Amino acid sequence: MRIRNISAVLTILLFATVWVSAQEYRGRVQGVVADSTGGVMPGASLVLKNTATGVEVSRVSNDEGRYVFDYVDPGSYSLSAELPGFKKCVQQNILVQQRGDVTVDIKMEVGEMTQSITVEASPVALQFNTASRDLTIETKMVQDLPSLTRNPFQLAMLDPTILNRGNTSETQPYHHRTSNEMDLGGGTKYRNDILLDGTPLTAGNKLGYTPPMDAVTEYTIQQNSVDAEFGHSAGGIAVVTMKSGTNEIHGSGYYYGRDPSLNAITDRAIPRHSESPYWNAGGTVGLPLLKNKLFVFGVFEMIENTQASPGTYTLPTALERAGDYSQSFQKNGNLRVIYDPTTTRLGPDGKTYIRDAFPDNKIPASRFDPVAARLMGGLWGANSTADDKTGLNNFKYLNELVFHYYNFSSRVDYQINEKWKAFGRISRMKTDQDQTDFTDGNDPFKMRNVTGSKRNGWNIAADTVYTVSPTTTFNIRGSYYMAEDKRDYPEMAVTENDYTDLWKGTTWWKAGSTDYMAGRPLVYFPHMVVDNNNYGRFGVQNFWYQQPSGYSIHGRYTKYFTKHWLKAGTEVRWKRGNAARFYFGDFRFSSQETGKDMAKAEAATGHPWASFLLGAINPSASNVRYNVLQYANTEMYGLYLQDDFKVSQNLTLNLGIRYEFEGGLWDPENRLPQRLDLTDPIPGMQGIIDPLIPADVKAKMAESAGQNSYLYNGAFYFTEDGNNR
Repeated sequence: MRIRNISAVLTILLFATVWVSAQEYRGRVQGVVADSTGGVMPGASLVLKNTATGVEVSRVSNDEGRYVFDYVDPGSYSLSAELPGFKKCVQQNILVQQRGDVTVDIKMEVGEMTQSITVEASPVALQFNTASRDLTIETKMVQDLPSLTRNPFQLAMLDPTILNRGNTSETQPYHHRTSNEMDLGGGTKYRNDILLDGTPLTAGNKLGYTPPMDAVTEYTIQQNSVDAEFGHSAGGIAVVTMKSGTNEIHGSGYYYGRDPSLNAITDRAIPRHSESPYWNAGGTVGLPLLKNKLFVFGVFEMIENTQASPGTYTLPTALERAGDYSQSFQKNGNLRVIYDPTTTRLGPDGKTYIRDAFPDNKIPASRFDPVAARLMGGLWGANSTADDKTGLNNFKYLNELVFHYYNFSSRVDYQINEKWKAFGRISRMKTDQDQTDFTDGNDPFKMRNVTGSKRNGWNIAADTVYTVSPTTTFNIRGSYYMAEDKRDYPEMAVTENDYTDLWKGTTWWKAGSTDYMAGRPLVYFPHMVVDNNNYGRFGVQNFWYQQPSGYSIHGRYTKYFTKHWLKAGTEVRWKRGNAARFYFGDFRFSSQETGKDMAKAEAATGHPWASFLLGAINPSASNVRYNVLQYANTEMYGLYLQDDFKVSQNLTLNLGIRYEFEGGLWDPENRLPQRLDLTDPIPGMQGIIDPLIPADVKAKMAESAGQNSYLYNGAFYFTEDGNNR
């Protein structure tokens, strides 16, 4: 009989289970029903009741008096046991944490079933049935612990063995990446599996969604999983569970604010406007739609955060904009001589190059680069006294980054009947980062350097559990997740017509059939650096665009035998992601181009703005690059079988086996490179490639391969039609 049961499990596993991805976040309650002498009692009727929702689930003890309730949502429960000839026994205040495995042994006393014994003391919270090491931050701690950033993932730092390997200044919930930079046990940054309601959150090296603190029930971190169900992680497992509605209407509201106008003045030399305002507000509500059956929980949160930091530019004076550098000095007060780069020639010694200085240290208007002259005319002016005679830092400003963030999530739980329950959730967060115009509108060419961005995320999950029999359950769960992170500042965008109007007669952004603007969602003023950032950075160097996403679906079949709790499942994660870093040209100007010595920069000669006015870029540091938008794909498949074998009351064996396969990245349009395999040569390229690999290098490669070490079998990367993997 037992063999037939196992065969049925394997049959359903192979043919009926839907492919999946996620790990179980719910708990388990188990134990033994016995009489006062310790004799086991089969056939006892047990009812586990959620005290918040009133939902009840029934089980019957087996031949050894054992029972198991699985897929138990985190919360407080009561457990009742009945058997003819014995008093009813009720155990209250059973706390089930996420991924918890609570043992509640029932002692029955002889008497009438109309009589009852109620135990109000909570059972022992120790978990005896697993060797995994978990840290669970329960509801009260989540609610009561102070958190400046209101980011639940930062609570992991309560464990002294967990480290934050990321940027500790970016811990707000809208920072996708920081929450995935935890080290859960030895170099595991970006290598952990982070789950929300049992479904994956990790999209690339970012998280697709961060739940508000007031919506979190519990947060569990597992550093040494010994459960075959858990995989897809080189480090730990972090599991967050969101709240559900109950039979009572519950809600919360909050506001956290920091208003600089209310602060005490500690230093009157610091202007009040240099301080950063911040506020965070939101609320939750949970209620029943049908008592004991249908519940809803919703949360909304907003953050307005201004981060201010001082900045400086060294802008050209009115004389310098007109080409007159007769009043441009060194720190010691001596004139900064401007040399004409077109007069560069080999000196009399035949070793060094010399140049002629511009007469009267003035550049004739006929020598002005027309583009540079227009940009000079549109460049905002100085607003402050310079720091020294060189004119350094004559424009001072307050750079204000403003984050507009909102977060919404709604979860519906439905107890369809005693055997069947389900939940669905949709979560969305959106962040727009703006930057104030420190030029007060005096930037007609949109030259100022900006860092606006958008950081958005989605997480949609659904789950259903069906109890086939008191010893058999089946679970399916699916999800979609997406993280969007891009440099997006439409107010500063320009068009190709703007480029054409500024650079008349040339289209440097096109090279033959290559259009450097093709595929870019937005186009900005190109990046321009004057004097290696000492004078100023202008325009936008690049436009990053990242939108990793994924689908997951999970199926798990569990069977409880006399002493075995067996579970088997499959899982898959389909991962997709658009990604590119678009460049708009990078032009750099230094004093070297108008200095006395063309081979090195000197503080005594040349001027960055003079080089700019002549259109004399630094050729070794300037470039135009072209990047395509890539669409990376990969899949992960897994199979597992786990047996928790209860050898005795004092010994449980956790036995399991898991198989995973994760393929390499591929692009349906062949935009990802692949290694060139020299063992499968391309005939038309042999005469070109082979000479590029010297004989001694080939010998070293062969020697390395003979030692079973890594062999780089390609001189470069390539893609080809029909081989996108």
